[in-house]
Amino acid sequence: FKKDRAVMFDLASRLELKATSSDGSVLAALEHAHEYAGKRRDFFPMPPPTDPDDAESGIGFASGNWRRVVCDRKHPGMVDRRH
Repeated sequence: FKKDRAVMFDLASRLELKATSSDGSVLAALEHAHEYAGKRRDFFPMPPPTDPDDAESGIGFASGNWRRVVCDRKHPGMVDRRH
């Protein structure tokens, strides 16, 4: 997705996205990722938690397999920018 990343962020910023449920965590995570879209570092902080008792609740909408891909054990609390 490297070559399409900038286009996808541009598209997401131009569209008016709305949550189809009361859980807006996907939109919050997308907004958080958009804040770091221009950064060159490999990792950025995980989206703010929606549940104070669960640090990973900022990406609580994601499946376990997807979480293992985007979160690196060597960088706890961080998300891999490329994923």
